[in-house]
Amino acid sequence: MRRALARGEFELHYQPEVNVQTGRIECIEALLRWRHPDVGIIPAADFLAAAELGQLGSPISEWVLFEATRQAKEWHGQGMRNLRVAINVSSTQFYDRGFSGRIKQAVLVSGLESGAFELEIAEPTLSSHARATSVMEELREVGVQLAIDDFGSGGCSFADLKQMPVDTLKIAPTFVHNVTHRADDAAIVQAMITMARGLNMRVVAEGVESKEQLSHLLQRRCTDMQGFFFGRPRPAAELADVLLMQQH
Repeated sequence: MRRALARGEFELHYQPEVNVQTGRIECIEALLRWRHPDVGIIPAADFLAAAELGQLGSPISEWVLFEATRQAKEWHGQGMRNLRVAINVSSTQFYDRGFSGRIKQAVLVSGLESGAFELEIAEPTLSSHARATSVMEELREVGVQLAIDDFGSGGCSFADLKQMPVDTLKIAPTFVHNVTHRADDAAIVQAMITMARGLNMRVVAEGVESKEQLSHLLQRRCTDMQGFFFGRPRPAAELADVLLMQQH
């Protein structure tokens, strides 16, 4: 992995979040991939744990941060001014005292406007409510948007949530997958949508894979969705035509 970093074998693939009512892409999640010369494309889940053990987690995360902000600025320069780019933040990153400073530096270096960059924090990372809220407030001062990823996987109560400076809730795929054939999961998703709207938060359903799921969510006023139904993560160049088309 050290050689991969030095040789530029890491790359970002991008998966859009789509507003189903308008058909527009409003946010794109950047996902790390390793283009191994022998094996081919390797998803981050298959190597990040080993990277952490080899003390490579920080330099790889740093590369992701600066590459994602650079790409976001490039898209903005092509006229996609309302597009946000999001990255996933690990628990180690989130609680690192220097993290907000690095975010600020990356945003400044890229020249991105305030609010054009989003950080996705997995819900279990937020189990220490007071500490997490303090970190999130610091990050908001930098001018980034904040999203709770995999919401429903555990980590913070609804009471905790209303105190946090959160812009977006992303409903965990495990609930979305079962929403059309399990009444309990459907009820949980409905509660999440209602709560997010009551707290003036944007809500995104993750893991949408079928027309039936899309229809069910849309009927319950969840208009922002992400998942294989709309396309798998792709390199930035493969999204260029789609993004340019929606500018007209």
